[in-house]
Amino acid sequence: MRNRRAIILISGSGTNMQAIYEKCKVIDIMHVFSDRDCYGIERARSLGLQADYVKADFFKTVHEYVLKEKIELIILAGFLRKVPEWFFSGAPPILNIHPALLPKYGGKGCYGEHVHEKVLHANEKFSGATVHIIDENYDKGRIYLRSFVNIEGLKTKEEIQQKVLKTEHNVYNLAITSFVREEL
Repeated sequence: MRNRRAIILISGSGTNMQAIYEKCKVIDIMHVFSDRDCYGIERARSLGLQADYVKADFFKTVHEYVLKEKIELIILAGFLRKVPEWFFSGAPPILNIHPALLPKYGGKGCYGEHVHEKVLHANEKFSGATVHIIDENYDKGRIYLRSFVNIEGLKTKEEIQQKVLKTEHNVYNLAITSFVREEL
């Protein structure tokens, strides 16, 4: 089986992108795009990946690249913007990872520490990560895989974030590998 041509979209430090690069052996990362000037671009380049911050016309630029380079999978790794509905036309499947157990704690404004703060204040016993196939709605796409972590006894959103991030790095690789083998 050949590797699938993929791109990764980021908005932050790029830890999930790096974990995918190091662990996921079923894709070739053709490019990393960011919608903001962030450390993730430097991290991607240090790994030897092509990476660009696209300041203007982000989705148009990425969409043109996807079509021109025959990209087979788009991976969101800490990407914070909503993908516009028109982008899905001609685009390959788009996977995203969310730092909570969807459908809880999803939607607009539910990202990063905001999610973990809501989980903490709700006194949840479990949190985790959800990999889903995105659609035009925030965090409403088909759930592909979830990873649960016990957070009983954790007292801060930072503790929850650290525990969830560890499972994110593992479950995303597993989900991408499974998705490529089964779906594409």
